Amino acid sequence: MISTPKHSIPHISRTTLAMILTGILSVITVFTIIKDTHAGSAKSGLLDSLHRDYPQYFNLPTEDGLTVFVSEPISGEYRCALVAGSNLHPANADLLTFRNNGVDPEAMNAILSTYDISQENIHIQPVIDLLSGYSGGLNTLEGQTDSAVLKQLRDLIIN
Repeated sequence: MISTPKHSIPHISRTTLAMILTGILSVITVFTIIKDTHAGSAKSGLLDSLHRDYPQYFNLPTEDGLTVFVSEPISGEYRCALVAGSNLHPANADLLTFRNNGVDPEAMNAILSTYDISQENIHIQPVIDLLSGYSGGLNTLEGQTDSAVLKQLRDLIIN
C-alpha cells in the first residue's frame, strides 16, 4: 500500500513556472538598475564634491597627457596631485602645494574618469614628501622607481 504525504506539493504547470521565473527575473533586474543608479549617483556626488574642493584638477588640457604626482607622507598613505603635460619636474613650492591640496588615490581615480584620455597618456610621477622626508618605496630618481612599485601605484590610481 502506497501512502501519500499529508502535505503534498501542488503540481505547477510549465507555463505557471515560466511566469513565476519571469517575475523573479524582472524583480532582480529592477533591483540591479536601482543599485547601479545609486552607485552612479554616489560617484556623481563624489565628483561634485571633488570639483567644488579641487577645481584645479578638472578641465585640464590633455593633448600633452596628464601627470599624477604621488607622494607618500607616511607609510601606506598616498596623496595625489594632477597637472597637464608629461615628464614634469615640479619645483619645491609646487610639491608643498600638492601636499596640502592632494587627494587620495580613490579620489584621483574618480577625477581621471572625467577625462577622455587613454591610460597610456596618464603618467605617474612619484615624489618625496618634503615635510616628512618619507619616501617609502618611492625612489624618485629619474628612471629609478621600481617598476613593481610604479605598477602598483598605477593600478591604485588609474584602474
